[in-house]
Amino acid sequence: MPRLLIKAYNKRDDTLSYYCSFNKEDEQILNEFSAAMSSSFAANNREESPEALRQFIKQYATNLNNHSLICTIRTAAQKLLDCDRATVFIIEGNEMVVKAQGIEKEIPVDFRIPIGKGIIGTVAQTGQTENIHDVYEDLRFDPAMDKKTGYRTSTMLCMPVLDTNGKVVAALQMINKKKGFFDESDEETLVIFCEIISSVLQNCSLFMHNITERTRILNILNSIGNYILVFNSEGMLDYSNKSIKPLFGITKKIAVKSHYSSWLKDNRELVLDITYVMQNPTKRIQKKQKKIVSARFKKTRTLPSIIQPLQPTPQTEMYFHYTIASVQTFNKSETFGVVLILEDVSALAELNLKLEKMQLEVESMKSSIYGETSLQKCIQKLGAISKTLDNGDAKLHIEDVIKTLKQGNLNKADILSQMPSVQGYSNKVISEYIGLDTLIHHETVRIERGPRRDSRKLVEVMEISILSDLRDIDLDPFIITNHFPYVKTMFQDFDLIDQIEIDINYLLNFTNQVKDHYSVWDNPFHNFYHGFNVLHAVYLLLSTTKAGTFFSAHEIFSLFIASFCHDLEHPGRTNNFEINRGSHLSLIYNDKSVLENHHAAVTFKILQNEKSNLLAKFSNDSKKSFRKLVIVSILATDMARHVEGITSMTSRLKDIEETPLNNSDLEGLAGLLIHGADLSHPCKRYDEYQKWSKKVCDEFTLQYQEELLLGLTPTEIMKDLDKPEVYYASEFGFLKFVIKPLWDCINLWLNPHINQYIENLNENIEKYRKLKEMHPKST
Repeated sequence: MPRLLIKAYNKRDDTLSYYCSFNKEDEQILNEFSAAMSSSFAANNREESPEALRQFIKQYATNLNNHSLICTIRTAAQKLLDCDRATVFIIEGNEMVVKAQGIEKEIPVDFRIPIGKGIIGTVAQTGQTENIHDVYEDLRFDPAMDKKTGYRTSTMLCMPVLDTNGKVVAALQMINKKKGFFDESDEETLVIFCEIISSVLQNCSLFMHNITERTRILNILNSIGNYILVFNSEGMLDYSNKSIKPLFGITKKIAVKSHYSSWLKDNRELVLDITYVMQNPTKRIQKKQKKIVSARFKKTRTLPSIIQPLQPTPQTEMYFHYTIASVQTFNKSETFGVVLILEDVSALAELNLKLEKMQLEVESMKSSIYGETSLQKCIQKLGAISKTLDNGDAKLHIEDVIKTLKQGNLNKADILSQMPSVQGYSNKVISEYIGLDTLIHHETVRIERGPRRDSRKLVEVMEISILSDLRDIDLDPFIITNHFPYVKTMFQDFDLIDQIEIDINYLLNFTNQVKDHYSVWDNPFHNFYHGFNVLHAVYLLLSTTKAGTFFSAHEIFSLFIASFCHDLEHPGRTNNFEINRGSHLSLIYNDKSVLENHHAAVTFKILQNEKSNLLAKFSNDSKKSFRKLVIVSILATDMARHVEGITSMTSRLKDIEETPLNNSDLEGLAGLLIHGADLSHPCKRYDEYQKWSKKVCDEFTLQYQEELLLGLTPTEIMKDLDKPEVYYASEFGFLKFVIKPLWDCINLWLNPHINQYIENLNENIEKYRKLKEMHPKST
């Protein structure tokens, strides 16, 4: 019979933003800890002095990682005193610094308070405990943080942590006792707790010394690489031997506070390699002559300024050999992070490029002149004429003509004709939400760039409200009267408006045209509301799980467009119906993913419209990659690919440790997300799911009736869905044997961040199981 139980729960991943699963190393650490604890626990049971236990905790805690230790101290103190908040302040010179956030993340990391300022500053200065029953009656209390977060501080207990010489090395701030006020018993408990952690926190200075020593060693490595970067276990930049701004377009000041995946996202292969070594410390990766893209850094999930005009994001490309390895203690008992060593080989890459170009020129000289078209000959003749001209204007004019001929575009667009317009929205609606000046032109509203000062606060409040609505898995699109603000906010939350350089007018026109094309058929289920619902589901999966870290900004934009447009012009009938009827679409697409191919085609048809062309500023390569990902994602919603997709992505996850993610995997993951979002309504609460389920049944019933009318073989699963015994049995089977395997697969990739989806789905399955049993089919 065990006398001591140790429970560990809610492990955080490398970003400290999401939960993750425990591994074998965690089990080993916990076993060692429990074995060591047992002797001290036994001594305490023999009614010996608890000093042995206290000394053990001191000795064990001194071996912990600094960041993890402070998190442990904060959590332990909070639970020990049964209060809402706990913060650990570390003394650095004349300031107190927060080294680790609470789970609420209200106080930012590296938040600083001068010693002597405020209640906690006074405690650090005097070394005396402060126990306050109402902080708002204390003039030293600054309510700014409460106003910023909406949280109200009432009671507060602050206590200094003293070293062996009686010097303050830290202070604990405990906020809002859950039951009543902090009393003398709480103060006595916290005194003992501070004594225990005192010796541990004194290691901060020793830790800084170790960092300095490690820096000296890393400087020696400069001889074998141009750049040396060290990331800590939280994924933040811990050290760089030189400024990284010329290479990655970001200052070290930002990098030390941002996860590497946010500012290296344009270098996806590098991000995946770093993540792989983070997760597998025994592994080492070396790659030759890899392209590194430098781009202006922008934080994601922020609202861009609409005051400044959109500027293009400059990018430069360089080539590097790089090595990635873990940074561990000498006995390899603990991993501190990873080191990235980059060696610049751009000159070598440029030389290879020149050689390839020369080879192509030689090959072109060998090719037969009979292969040239009249246009090519014309371009060559104009080029030869241009070289003989001295007149600069004439030369520029001919070069412009050559450029136009090469592009194949002989009609130069009138810039004024490209001015965007917004159909169907009143001046009041646009000005209230978007906060922009508007001009009325007949029945058209044109959005101008000038923000109205008196409406900015209203706009911010509305945007925050919309963002809050978007974080709700059960958001009901049927009760929203104007969907565009929600669409716009989803794009803004990933900073896509700015990064992709999307014109707001074009986005509004695009949304209107998407709505029009969904309205071609009056379907109960496959309509604009469904398209919006799938876009919202993809947005949630990307913004609330680690899925968003797998994709670049351009790829997230592609997923948004694919999800929003995945059922455009859906006729409310299945692929089999179209094939059996021999419809025009089935003939065009040769009976293969008939509707999905049509949805993708309509999507790009809308994007070809100059007033809704969201790809206007894309390069040709970007357009190609966008088109490929959109088509792959939409085709993945074909139910004929359902089992194959689940099997493929489940199998891929099993060997992910040995083989890191590649582009093909990301296409598969994109398809899995879009397919899951398309079938996400069963993961809503029962009341919400029932609405969608009823609409599907109505649509199926209409198809069954039309099949009978046309003399086609009827689809039996669509028969008698108005009868409870048939409907409940059909829905239960659909949930258990179609939906659950799909979301179990998604859960393997995103676990545990989609627990709410899985819980809702399981509850719906159980609900329909009971309803099925209550309404048995008659034999």
